[in-house]
Amino acid sequence: MSKKQSLSSQLISGILASVLIASSPATAATKNDKLEPLQDGIAAWASWVEHQSIIKGITSVSIGVVQDDQLIYSKSFGYANPDKRLVASPDTLYSVCSISKLFTAVSIMKLRDEGKLRLDDPVSKYVPEGKLSSKFPDAPIPTIRSLLTHSSGLAREPTFSFWDLESNPFPMEAQIKKDMASSEMLYPPHNFYEYSNLGYAMLGMIIKETSGESFQDYVQQQIFDPLGMENSYADAPWSLHGNQLAVGYTTKLRDGMRKPFKPFKTNDYASVAGVFTNVKDMAKFLGWQLRLRQAQVDGKKLKQILSPHTLAEMQQVHFADASLKRSRGLGFSVYKVGAKTVYGHSGLCPGYVTNVSIEPSSGLGLIVFTNQVDAPVYNIQKQGYQFIWGAMKAKADPSEAGAIKDLEFKKYTGVYESGLGQSYYGPWKGKLIGFDLSRSSPSDSFELFRPIGDHKFQRIRDDSKIPGEVAVFRNFDRSGKALETVTYNYLMKRVD
Repeated sequence: MSKKQSLSSQLISGILASVLIASSPATAATKNDKLEPLQDGIAAWASWVEHQSIIKGITSVSIGVVQDDQLIYSKSFGYANPDKRLVASPDTLYSVCSISKLFTAVSIMKLRDEGKLRLDDPVSKYVPEGKLSSKFPDAPIPTIRSLLTHSSGLAREPTFSFWDLESNPFPMEAQIKKDMASSEMLYPPHNFYEYSNLGYAMLGMIIKETSGESFQDYVQQQIFDPLGMENSYADAPWSLHGNQLAVGYTTKLRDGMRKPFKPFKTNDYASVAGVFTNVKDMAKFLGWQLRLRQAQVDGKKLKQILSPHTLAEMQQVHFADASLKRSRGLGFSVYKVGAKTVYGHSGLCPGYVTNVSIEPSSGLGLIVFTNQVDAPVYNIQKQGYQFIWGAMKAKADPSEAGAIKDLEFKKYTGVYESGLGQSYYGPWKGKLIGFDLSRSSPSDSFELFRPIGDHKFQRIRDDSKIPGEVAVFRNFDRSGKALETVTYNYLMKRVD
């Protein structure tokens, strides 16, 4: 394959990797029960993600939906390795970059619960080099808590460069400590939000000092192993690069092309950005969080790595910078999607951008992994929540004239195309949903159609009870699927 062949053309011709989680009959029934209320929203979201991956030329994107403590749906689009035409799947490994900080924070809280440290201990108690010179003599000193919330006053990075990977590897502990000895505080601690990778590198040192183990060994033994995360690594498994581990790509450069990043090893920045995992394993981490949060609500005693109350403590707001409208828990980002509060983290490393989060009141968790640095993972996540919450709230009305069984929607469900664009049509609690796949926020602007018989659906207006336009499906193939639809007098043909 020519290096100048565009990735988007590869994606259009690529194979779609899709997985609905397989299990024993009893477990499958439980998972199907969990999937049923969400499936209309998930189907709409997945179709939109697929289309966005094609038109934006996203090398690959893997998504997962966790309900309560189970991965109920996962799907991948595009290539883990375009040069080998190796398609991505829910088993594909990605660098999750700064999502690694959640594992660092969980490790610190476990050590806190074991009495090996206190959150308000000064950083210098465990890392003497952490007592940086300061131009704020009356300011409080940095604490472990301030490192967790990015309010320590430390700069984002050490004074030397390495993220570009062109000439400098990620640093070792001795190099970081030497640099700190000649550095000073950027801000007075506990006053300002300043995202600090340096601070999380110091947390990795504190884990090593208090546990007697490296960050990599501690996370493996205390988090990955108990949760059964058998395909997760606390530093780069480069022997798998280009095969099970996706190749990471740059943003689109001025020549219109993307370039693969060289493999990297995070060394003693592993507590900052060292974790590599896949959708299936990350679902176990999100499921663990949802399980603990539900145990707290139910008043049940459950201790797995952390207690329910400790995890809830981590997901409370511990620092908010009003000027930046940022809220931080202990390790977790705390933010709103619509009216609901979501807890999670995103990650950006050379070649990868990722996002994971949970919303406990709906028992929902979402995973978005990609292997190129400019993929819109936050918006992909946001649209996922909006579609799935919308499906959970929607109610079927069996009394409506012309109502048809959900099973019959298969005739109409799919992507239809004309020279003006592509649209998705699919089931929505006894009705038909339709939206333009090119929109960046389709969950805000989809249309609903009521079945009126004879393969026709009438638009339901938000602002009036007057019947709207009619969508007609026609020209059915041998399997019974419609090959064409006419909506607003525009002819569109099935392309999926």
